[in-house]
Amino acid sequence: MASSAAHPAFPSRYGTSAMGKLPDRSAFGASSQQRGDQQRAERERERLEKERLEREEQNQLSEEQREEIKEAFMLFDLDKDQKIDYHELKVAMKALGFDLPKAEILSILQTHGSPSEPANPNVPHHPRLLLPFAQFQSVMAQRILARDPREEILRAFDLFDEGGKGKINLNDLRRSNDLNVHNSAFPPGWTIFIESQEDIDHDDAVDGQDFHPVSRKSHVRRFRNPTLHGDNFFFSSISSPSNTDFKPATSPTRQIAMMLWATLWWYFHQPKPNPHITTKGLNDHTPEDGKPKGDWRIGIKRDGIFKGRHLLPKLERMGIITSEESCVGESIDDKHGEGWTRMFASERGFWLIDPRIFLFTLSPTTHSPFPGTSPYPSRPASPNRDSFQPSRPDSVGEIPQGPMTPQTQSPSGPFASGSHLPTYYPPPPTLFTFTNNIRHPIRQKPPAQGETFYTRYVPSVGQYLSFRVASLSPKAPPHRGPVSDSTPSFLPPGSGVTQGNLPSIASMTINPSDTDLLHAWMNDPRVDALFAMAGPRPVQEKMLREALNNKHSFPVIGCWDGKPFGFFEIYWVKEDRLGRYLSSHDYGNWDRGFHALVGEQEFRGPHRVKLWMSAMVHYCWLADPRTERVLVEPRTDHQKFIDYLQDVGFYKEREIAFPHKQAALMKIRREGWEAPVL
Repeated sequence: MASSAAHPAFPSRYGTSAMGKLPDRSAFGASSQQRGDQQRAERERERLEKERLEREEQNQLSEEQREEIKEAFMLFDLDKDQKIDYHELKVAMKALGFDLPKAEILSILQTHGSPSEPANPNVPHHPRLLLPFAQFQSVMAQRILARDPREEILRAFDLFDEGGKGKINLNDLRRSNDLNVHNSAFPPGWTIFIESQEDIDHDDAVDGQDFHPVSRKSHVRRFRNPTLHGDNFFFSSISSPSNTDFKPATSPTRQIAMMLWATLWWYFHQPKPNPHITTKGLNDHTPEDGKPKGDWRIGIKRDGIFKGRHLLPKLERMGIITSEESCVGESIDDKHGEGWTRMFASERGFWLIDPRIFLFTLSPTTHSPFPGTSPYPSRPASPNRDSFQPSRPDSVGEIPQGPMTPQTQSPSGPFASGSHLPTYYPPPPTLFTFTNNIRHPIRQKPPAQGETFYTRYVPSVGQYLSFRVASLSPKAPPHRGPVSDSTPSFLPPGSGVTQGNLPSIASMTINPSDTDLLHAWMNDPRVDALFAMAGPRPVQEKMLREALNNKHSFPVIGCWDGKPFGFFEIYWVKEDRLGRYLSSHDYGNWDRGFHALVGEQEFRGPHRVKLWMSAMVHYCWLADPRTERVLVEPRTDHQKFIDYLQDVGFYKEREIAFPHKQAALMKIRREGWEAPVL
């Protein structure tokens, strides 16, 4: 039997001490409270230290760097909620010169971001990590300050080092003069990610059930040439000009819409794909020309810049993109934009929308070396992919500069914008009146005398085609639009001729007035045989006066690179004499027609005729979206002109016996028109 000394007694189950007393609970409570206070104090110290470091980092940045960080965030925060998601963070950092992999972007969000909150607590919510502006500012400050100056120098060296020679020569420096110098890692502009989809069967055919282009089974490949339905793109980043030269865009959506329009202009000037569609099991053996045709479309991928919740809906309301899913949809909380994943732009839709809705200029800063007025009016125009050279403000020479004269002359007209925003307005409400017992809509006034109302660069001839209203001025109206850089690229050495002293339309000092042009053209036997308006100068001047005072038509001068080549009249069919020979089913309230003559011999020829003819139709579609038909009534013996009309899409409906001629009634419908001849 063991003694009690060998086996000490077990402690009391209640934890009594050797003295038989319970421990003092207040001691434990005080100790626990102290530890909590210490932890809270430590966290507060860490927070204050973190804020101090962030302030130091911000103070180390220049004012320009801080402004760039803010500008990048605001540009991609399309919801304006002071938070950006993964895609917006990626492109914002790329715009600031940090192209990070996906894992690193996710790490930043997991470390500094916070989960999104549900818009409606009663609806299932899929939280996303969002980065607030303060955290974005801190992250970018750390990365900008951590940049290696040597690495930055090498990156700059690589921009100049053409071909990776390891050295920079004089030609490299000359080439660099074409670049805009600014503080971004990218030139001012935007980066496009474009991809093509191919059929998985590699037979360029679709199943009958998958005829819709978006539903095709395909795999993605690198873009080479346009396809009819298989191309998709999005903007991966935007690099704005330096904020020392230009103010940030007051409307980021307008800025993106302009970039989208310019991108579509480039895309729809590429070689047109085969329009014919092969449907498996239905037309495999049909000859190619007998197969159905499809609209040329390009998909708008909801990625990158287009990831913003409200951006695609705004662009769709502007009309530049569209979708065949014209339903409300079942989703109550459409934060992820499931209803906006099948957006596209079509060639036909692109050419039928007025670009004045999108074109604008950035506002320069106070000390900017760039002009403070909009350089060109926001009229229907298109860029030149090779060069862009403005004409002088008038045909005589530069307007003398004075204290009341702006340093750069802006073209006058209703679409010259001092606010740097589009000045396009939709058609007014329809009101009716009577003319010669004909009830018709009250027409808006045409453009002013000498005003250019249509401009488009034509790549096949390398020139700008423009239309302006004819003028009674005794001097030649100034050309206030772009002209192509059509001077020769090679000049003989030692000739004494340079690119700077070659003559051009912009530098010509003697130009005939519009009345002089009409006098010369109408007295050409070729033109007189069709128009019978030959005679002394007062005959043509009277004709021009009557045309300018006509309420249902207006006279037009066509120009190539500012040089007049022809005379036109654009009229409303309902009030024209043509309308009296037609039934009400043959035309609508807003249908138009035109007369045309080419006076300059150098601008004749089948190709030129198709260019200006399709451009005239294009203007009629753009001028009023209610115009559904364009009519022309050439003499039946003018078969060559009728053939040209048919080449650009007109069809002969019947013949009409006017008192002065037998005419072929030629028509083209908006729904059957695709694009102007390029």
